[in-house]
Amino acid sequence: MILWRLYFTRVAAHFAALMVMPLLWWYWSKSLLWVIRWNTWAIGWLIQKGVLLIPDPDARHYATRVLELSDMLGRAIRAGLTLVPIEYRDQVEVLARVRYEPGGWLMVGQLSLILFFVWRLLTRPRRVRKFRKEPPSYLRKEPPLL
Repeated sequence: MILWRLYFTRVAAHFAALMVMPLLWWYWSKSLLWVIRWNTWAIGWLIQKGVLLIPDPDARHYATRVLELSDMLGRAIRAGLTLVPIEYRDQVEVLARVRYEPGGWLMVGQLSLILFFVWRLLTRPRRVRKFRKEPPSYLRKEPPLL
């Protein structure tokens, strides 16, 4: 009975980990786009503040040029989405932004961390039961000395 429960929790954890991302991507892609846009804004804000701290004016100028290139990439993604049919535009935009924007990479990391914690919580009772089978040596009662 215990083996069956362990097997079921493992299967459930792997199923959740493998199915959450594609389901979100297909049915609720707008929510993923909001997360990607917010993450991209936050990372861009941090990079802007970091660029302002560069003491060398030439290096600061080159860094702002690189940031302008990343803005051009975002505009190119938006322009390319006009070629995609409206029914699939959100899904394609999620894929493009996950691949080419730092906010997409951060979102994948956040989802991976959440799924890792869910997996650890689902597999935790197995380790607790193993500890409960036999108490540690300092809790065992010794036979009385005669």
